[in-house]
Amino acid sequence: MASYLEKIEADRQAQHSGTSIRKYQTSDGIKWEVYCWERVTELHHISYPVSDLFDHEWQAERFLTALKHR
Repeated sequence: MASYLEKIEADRQAQHSGTSIRKYQTSDGIKWEVYCWERVTELHHISYPVSDLFDHEWQAERFLTALKHR
C-alpha cells in the first residue's frame, strides 16, 4: 500500500498542467509571482507568468485562489 506522500507524488507526476506561486529575489527584496506550467515531455516543462510580481506571498495566494474560482 502506498503512503500518503507517495500518493501525492504520483498525482503530481500524472498532471500535465497547473498553476502555482514562485519566489523571486530582486534588488527590492523578495517578490512573488503566479505562473502557469505545462508538461511538454516527461523531463521538460514550460512556464509563463500570469501576474505581476507581488510584495507578499499572501497576495499571490489570493490572486491564485481568485484565478482558480473563475
